[in-house]
Amino acid sequence: MKRADLIKTAMQVFAILCLVAYFAILAYKGSVDISALAKQYPGSEFWAALGRHLIRNLGGG
Repeated sequence: MKRADLIKTAMQVFAILCLVAYFAILAYKGSVDISALAKQYPGSEFWAALGRHLIRNLGGG
């Protein structure tokens, strides 16, 4: 393989690893938010609180 091909492959692997890390962080933060909501709003109140949380965060706020 040429040096340019190796660099291209290495950059693709790096990009894939960055995406995997990004989605892992998103999943972790989401699970922490949902756990906090579950502790704060037990029982059937949880689903209403989760809906409010999701709607509030749609705009990135």
